[in-house]
Amino acid sequence: MFFTSCNKDLDKIGLDLIDNRLKISVDTVLPLAAYTQLEDSLVTSQAERALLGYYSDPVFGATKASIFAEGIPRNIPFNIADENLSSALTVDSVVLSLAYSGYFGDLNTEHNIKVYELHDTVPAGRVFSNRVLTASPQPMHESSFLPLPNDTVVIIRGADTTNYLPHLRLRLSESVGRKFIDAQEQTSGFTSNDEFRGFFKGFHITVEETAGTGSMLYFNLASGLSRMQIFYKVSNDTIQRTWELPLYDPLARRYTHFNNMG
Repeated sequence: MFFTSCNKDLDKIGLDLIDNRLKISVDTVLPLAAYTQLEDSLVTSQAERALLGYYSDPVFGATKASIFAEGIPRNIPFNIADENLSSALTVDSVVLSLAYSGYFGDLNTEHNIKVYELHDTVPAGRVFSNRVLTASPQPMHESSFLPLPNDTVVIIRGADTTNYLPHLRLRLSESVGRKFIDAQEQTSGFTSNDEFRGFFKGFHITVEETAGTGSMLYFNLASGLSRMQIFYKVSNDTIQRTWELPLYDPLARRYTHFNNMG
């Protein structure tokens, strides 16, 4: 039995044309219409990170992000003074801290930041980015700062030095701490977080427009470093004591913050 076949090298067919010896050129024109569309709003109450900052993009324009957040006491009811009278307590300082969680933009641009006490309660459920809550016209804090999301924070208290993960520290008015201390009789009778929200509804943290590119900062409000701390002393005592108001609900009973984007 015999078989015959043709053995041609098909790979050679057309090789003499590959080097464009026919001088063929192709020019394709596709008409495109490009545009950007601004979203009406986005759900920001369920975001893992809270955004704060001002960023100016050369193509998409400027964006500003503000934070509306409430604080939830670790225990209800609470009593800062314990067995001491409110009049025996002296406020050393009140500090609001926010744990960094990332950024984008130019870190060499300063932000002008303001913190206000909310008059409206942070709503439960889904909250959109176009929502705005009313707040006190008088800020609890106002300053300029240079973002340092990668730098360790060193806290020195007396002979003790402690290194913390990167976070932003804002010194609030001492009247904020006085408000909590002087309301001992009221707050010691609270039986729910809703009663506390009637006393202190939270914070509006915002920035102003800046020159240059700016930056958008990410903060993790579920971090133990995101909190308001009241540092105080009892009269005739040199020991500094602390009371904390975390910026999240440790039992996850509801979302406690959202972003306003503009």
